[in-house]
Amino acid sequence: MEVKYTNALFCHFCLFRHFCPSTFLYLRPEELDIAMIKHLPLVTLLTLFMTSFPKAQTFTNLHNGFPSLEGAATAWSDYDGDEDLDLVIVGFSSVVAEVGSIYRNDGDGQFTLVKSLDFPVSNGAVNWGDYDHDGDPDLLVNGQGGLGSPLTVTTIYNNGGNDVFVPVASGLPGIMGIARWMDYDGDGWLDVIMGGIGNSFLEDSIRLFHNDTTGMFTEILIGLLGYFPSGISVVDFDVDGDLDFFVTGGTLSVSIFPVTRLFSNEGDGQFTQVSFPFMDLSTGTSKWADYDYDGDPDLLYNGIDSTSLSITLLYRNDSTELFTLMDTNLPGSGEPGSVDWADVDGDGDLDILLGGPTALLRNDGNNFYTDITPVDFDQGVPCSFADFDQDGDQDILIISSSGGLTTSTLHRNELLTEVQLPVPDGQWISIQLSPNPVSDEIFIPGGYYLQEVSTIQGQQIDAHQIGNTVYAHYWPAGMYVLWLASNDHKEVRVGRIIKQ
Repeated sequence: MEVKYTNALFCHFCLFRHFCPSTFLYLRPEELDIAMIKHLPLVTLLTLFMTSFPKAQTFTNLHNGFPSLEGAATAWSDYDGDEDLDLVIVGFSSVVAEVGSIYRNDGDGQFTLVKSLDFPVSNGAVNWGDYDHDGDPDLLVNGQGGLGSPLTVTTIYNNGGNDVFVPVASGLPGIMGIARWMDYDGDGWLDVIMGGIGNSFLEDSIRLFHNDTTGMFTEILIGLLGYFPSGISVVDFDVDGDLDFFVTGGTLSVSIFPVTRLFSNEGDGQFTQVSFPFMDLSTGTSKWADYDYDGDPDLLYNGIDSTSLSITLLYRNDSTELFTLMDTNLPGSGEPGSVDWADVDGDGDLDILLGGPTALLRNDGNNFYTDITPVDFDQGVPCSFADFDQDGDQDILIISSSGGLTTSTLHRNELLTEVQLPVPDGQWISIQLSPNPVSDEIFIPGGYYLQEVSTIQGQQIDAHQIGNTVYAHYWPAGMYVLWLASNDHKEVRVGRIIKQ
């Protein structure tokens, strides 16, 4: 068989080393070394990708009838292992008070309510994570309690399979604010960082709880000033292999708003505030992603400043705890607001989604963004990206705060209709990765190491691996292809994973 190669190190069309889709014919396994084998499916994916564009990017309103909520939070995960994303939503409904709902994704844009949470909340957070290492994602929920519940609530719902979620004792205190999973000590077990107020409205706090591996959590005293956060994001901002966290919000005890803080993990449960002077904002959220593809996570956040001016900020991570505030034309968002970013149009750079009001902003390069918000997008917060149908493009969930019970909905991205990961017989072996989708950490099977991570468009992504754990906190939402090589260098396995 003949194999044709491009003369350039990088093909201008596809940015792939070694191969060009227009000249690729066929490769026998014995004709390739591992470094070349690992690029084959990406070529096939790119060919599929380039032939899957419709004439113009459009979104279809699926009219899912999700509840309209204030003080809402959402999270996606494949809780039942059927390879599509399921959804949890919490918040306050003007019709029925606090709501907490788990929806199973049944395909074709159809979702079935399988669980109304025992302790619904608003003004809080929801997080999926396998805290008990039984192979399926469990649910961490916190916030202001509903009717018949304590004033503040933090609950872990254990995933028992077959759409069964049971609240379990955990030792975590109730809190209105934000709680996040965070493996702060790198032992492979999910711990919890939380901030907010407890059952006294004068108790601002930032608290850390260690997972004792028995289902219970023990507080680790970290000695940080308390805050009432509108957002906490967990990230390894300095790429040193441990998890740090970023807080926006303020304090209630002495009414200081806004406040923005980045805390660096110094090990042994100790955190120090990074001295860099971020602009103080409250009422918004934050997201980290490597928007300039230089190997470290950059920061996007929004909110209001001390004059109540709505602002959206993008900071480039320059390493060594230094950042540069980028000069952008990003609009401010409302009070409250949300931010998310992903490559929504498949051009290889990160676009931005704002909530409160809703705005979809296309990245046109040089930190210039064009508003491409479809006219049928409702105003809502939070707004988030998720490839709920796993066709390779980012769909959009908008939680509306008005319009009755059923105006929150998904908008399906029609950029792509299907992306499959081809695995021809005899050339390489597919592998199942977990958790999938992932928000924080990917666990690599024993006997293998990570060789490369790429987007489906072929953009290589920097990845940091310690032991059998790959850290994905700062990857943008989207679909990724991971290449794993065996320790004896005789085998390559390839898998697909969704970053939410």
